[in-house]
Amino acid sequence: METKEFFDLENKKDRIYKTFLTDKTNAKYYCSYADLFFLWWEQLTGSGQMDYIEEVSFFIDNFNQLKMNGHQADCYYNRGLAYKTLAYYESVDYVTKKKSEEDFQNAVDDFSKAIGIDDSQDKYYLSRGLIYLDSEKNAEALSDFSKAVQLNGANPESYFLKARACEEIGNIDEALKNYLYALHLDDTNAKYFFQLGRLYDFYLKDYEKAYQCYTKGKEFADDPFLLDVLDGAIEEIVQLMNPEMEPEENNDNYEPEASLFGKFMNVVKSGLSEVSNEYNKKMEKIEQNKERFQYKSIDELRQIIMNSNVFEEKAAAKRLLQEMGG
Repeated sequence: METKEFFDLENKKDRIYKTFLTDKTNAKYYCSYADLFFLWWEQLTGSGQMDYIEEVSFFIDNFNQLKMNGHQADCYYNRGLAYKTLAYYESVDYVTKKKSEEDFQNAVDDFSKAIGIDDSQDKYYLSRGLIYLDSEKNAEALSDFSKAVQLNGANPESYFLKARACEEIGNIDEALKNYLYALHLDDTNAKYFFQLGRLYDFYLKDYEKAYQCYTKGKEFADDPFLLDVLDGAIEEIVQLMNPEMEPEENNDNYEPEASLFGKFMNVVKSGLSEVSNEYNKKMEKIEQNKERFQYKSIDELRQIIMNSNVFEEKAAAKRLLQEMGG
């Protein structure tokens, strides 16, 4: 995302980094740098984040020498973010899979320490809850997201994540209520429209509302990866609404290769045909595992692609995400 705002943020990040290097015991500088770094990090694409993954370790390596001076909670929180970030990338490689489990636990421990010091910060609960959600500890995740809502009722992300946790435990009515309230607070968020559309689509079978959510999400989406997912969802929902018609008749913008799985297959075909002698075997494996790509969220779909045992090397998954704009 090479915008003026992005480069301004990058410059601020670099300036505070240099300031911290003048006094590596200063917890205030450490936290200020972490705030800017992770804000900058979130704006990078998936492949861009990979290029800077080693820099995340900085917040772990420089933690023990800090003089907290009233910044204990934020210091633990920022180190927890570093552990969590590393753990996600370690989890895509079977060699570092065990290390990722340790770092996820390290992150939970740091977020819990931050909460123990200061239990008034919603971001501490949201960060810990996300790990619980990804670990399928849905009751714990719901508890943390509910607490975040209590602490900051103006943050739409708290309601959105609470809705996802409700969906996971099967409380669809409560999930619907929270998705709608998240959109009440932020009615231009493509991700929120997509998840609400999924709820209408897969659970409530209200295809008209699902279609409206998907198309509204596409209107606001600026992430190529999310746009591709929404295209595929719209194609499928139109077909469900008009099963007797050909896809081309259902939607003037219908493009078979624009669907996510179709694009996935095309990229894999071109990539594996060049680098693998077991091309046919792998293609058969992909077809057999097509049901694995029934994702619950955009983030989960990214993880499915990265974790896919179709790819023997992380580089292959990285190349796929780059091809797909992720």
